[in-house]
Amino acid sequence: MSAPDAHTTALSHPSSMPVHRGLSASSRAGGVTVERVDLSDRVGRLRFVLAGQQLEGSAPEGPGPSLLAETYRLDPHNSPALVCAEAVGLVARMHGRVVGRMVALRPTNGGEVGWFTRLDVHGRSSVLAALVAEGARWVARGGGRRWLGPVGLMPGDVCGVQVDGFVGRRASELPRWAPGTADALRANGFSVARETGFWTLPVPPAVSDRVSVNPVATQSVDLAQPHARCSVTWDTLLDGLRSSTDPVSRLSCDPDRLRHELLRTAIAGGVTFATREPEGVALGIMRPACSSVPGLRLPAVLTRLRQWKRRSRAGEGHVRLWATAATEQDAMVAGAILDRLVSRARSLGYRRLLVGPVATDANGATTALRDRGARIDCRFHVFAREIDRV
Repeated sequence: MSAPDAHTTALSHPSSMPVHRGLSASSRAGGVTVERVDLSDRVGRLRFVLAGQQLEGSAPEGPGPSLLAETYRLDPHNSPALVCAEAVGLVARMHGRVVGRMVALRPTNGGEVGWFTRLDVHGRSSVLAALVAEGARWVARGGGRRWLGPVGLMPGDVCGVQVDGFVGRRASELPRWAPGTADALRANGFSVARETGFWTLPVPPAVSDRVSVNPVATQSVDLAQPHARCSVTWDTLLDGLRSSTDPVSRLSCDPDRLRHELLRTAIAGGVTFATREPEGVALGIMRPACSSVPGLRLPAVLTRLRQWKRRSRAGEGHVRLWATAATEQDAMVAGAILDRLVSRARSLGYRRLLVGPVATDANGATTALRDRGARIDCRFHVFAREIDRV
């Protein structure tokens, strides 16, 4: 069993420190000006998102998140990551033109690990170097000695930089990284701290004749009444999952908030518990894999209509798995969740499931996937750097 990451505890408690307001400081290095943007301010968030859209307009990788979705995720009241850490947006300009951006996060409860996200750089290596230098300096002022990323702001976000494979439109919520981003991070002192992957799991057209005995019980959750007919409460399960939280899982906010973030894009019958009495040991979520949806609370009729439209176009689902620290290496636990979700996917007419991100050292999940004929589709790297000398 692998121990929880040291930095996860910094995301487990709400911030009690004030968020800096009115940030407008900037630094200049190598002809690149880096401006700090206050993300707690609505106007500041909008400016940061528009700066990103200026970059995406000239990028060959295609459009990124919408203005609405991105501003929602950057709002400290909506993002489980931002409410638990201080954050600042960094916008790099050269000759008055936006050439890069990044969000830096630092712990607020005495932790020594910070994070970065929304890294987007188009231009020379000096742009990334300027962003890294300013971000590391800001994190170090808050007591941080190590920072890592890119991490996600929401439980459904992908962490890391894609370094291998191809996903395509099946998971259009995956970030588009400029070519050479991983190499550029290495050149700026970062090294790989975590590797994750997405797996393609085929959905057989009929139930297999093979009889398997699994001692792990599973039960689906009614999305309208998540507490109904469940022997394990959400709070109990989430407390257990939180002990193994890492930047990939990002299960760190309060149960009510997390329940909304996990359930808002799941399909009916796509939320499953794995239990070993008297406690829950794992959770699986399945959603259509054709598009991402901002975390907006829509009327039930509109939500069902959107789900029906996406399901009719998708032909496949996206699955997320979480297991407690005591069971994350148990293939039977992950297998029980996968079998239940595959059965539901078959009833929906899905041809395959995209499972991930799954950490490469999560032997329980990777073993269960291989046993069911899955193959790895792409890999992501989460990078880390020591900043005590910055």
